[in-house]
Amino acid sequence: MDLADKVRKALVTRIKHYRKFASDGKRRGQPLSQRDLAERVGVSHTTIANIEGEKQYVSVEMLYRLCQALDLELTQLLPEKQDIFGAETADGFSRGERLVEVGGVAHELPEEWANIVQETLTDE
Repeated sequence: MDLADKVRKALVTRIKHYRKFASDGKRRGQPLSQRDLAERVGVSHTTIANIEGEKQYVSVEMLYRLCQALDLELTQLLPEKQDIFGAETADGFSRGERLVEVGGVAHELPEEWANIVQETLTDE
């Protein structure tokens, strides 16, 4: 699974979570249905079902509309690093990789390459 798929999966998990814990305003204590959320967002029920079924990507505009409909801040809806990379790689790097800045540009490199680059930069 590539990074985009991991981000989408984590985002969908959060959307489902917050939808299920949102109040529909009609049935006290009942979760918000996909249909109710679609109505609040101004899209079809199929759009929400496709997003939650990971068949449709979520645009930035849709993120903001979902946040408004669910009464959330954008940061609440966006996945956290550990949701995407796992607890052991919460810094965003695979094991054995780290970030090295070269000429003002950050590069994710395998640990041994990062050491070589860092040593070379230090020697200059």
